[in-house]
Amino acid sequence: MIEKITPNIIGVDDVGGFTASSNVNTEWDRWDYDQYSYGLTPSLSPVYHRIHGAVETDAMFSVCAQWGRWSPNVMGINPGGQRFGSHVFEGWNNIRSYRLTMLIGNNREDEACIQVFSPTNCYVSPIGELTEDQIANRITQDTSDQLGSGSTYFGRVRIGSDHVDQGYVFRRSNSHFHGNVEFYESNVGSQDRSITMHNTTHELRIGACSIIKNDGANIAFRGQDSDNGKMDLYIGGQTIPEDPSLTAFTFWKHGNGTALMTVKGDGKVSTYSDLVVGGHLKFQSWSVPGATSSTGEKGSIRYDANYIYICVATDTWKRVAIGW
Repeated sequence: MIEKITPNIIGVDDVGGFTASSNVNTEWDRWDYDQYSYGLTPSLSPVYHRIHGAVETDAMFSVCAQWGRWSPNVMGINPGGQRFGSHVFEGWNNIRSYRLTMLIGNNREDEACIQVFSPTNCYVSPIGELTEDQIANRITQDTSDQLGSGSTYFGRVRIGSDHVDQGYVFRRSNSHFHGNVEFYESNVGSQDRSITMHNTTHELRIGACSIIKNDGANIAFRGQDSDNGKMDLYIGGQTIPEDPSLTAFTFWKHGNGTALMTVKGDGKVSTYSDLVVGGHLKFQSWSVPGATSSTGEKGSIRYDANYIYICVATDTWKRVAIGW
């Protein structure tokens, strides 16, 4: 049985509110457990109060982050250092392996965080606590959510629903949205609503097969690895083997590095396979060559009312008369 700690002060203040505070007691045996001592210094931290039963108020709970976990007061560091606050709420699961944490002032004085976390020596693999059906629907623990030697872990926060296939799930290194995300205009500032990727290795997946990835070009729409032979789209400066200059748009055969069609920044379109036209094929009217040696690029086609002109080699033209 854990020894009860008698509060140091219980009293009523001048305006009718009550005050309760507890001792600093380094001999409190709960300090031996990480869920109590992690992020606190027993020689500085008052011991915990314990209330057996629910707490209800018709007003609110107001917390000033001065003596919570990781606060400068209980860590013995300069309050003007790295931390400007502490944890203001913690809620544990029934086996005390993970806790929901709300904190403010960790990295910045104007920043609050919500996370699910398992401190040192508290983590228990969730698989061992689930039924077979629950395991089948469980998102596998991401090893990127492990810290250090693997003794501490981050979990997930689900917002909007507690169903496994509903709501918006946030983790330390990724998130899962079971619903739509909409961007609306705002009257706060003039910044456009956008999605920005700040690292070339990051991907934004859309649907089951598409990926938007900042890869070589400014942006790329790519298929999955199993989509070999299907088409990718690169937008922005992209170099291709068939044409070493940069192009504005590139349609690429996925998986084998073959360009199918490019659109240059100057509007020039190049195709590297057959061109099948299901409707009319129209040529813009251009000036025609005045002589067989007129300046021209191989493959260029011109026409006028009497002839069709074809550039068969650099600066070499041939023509054929048009008849009815």
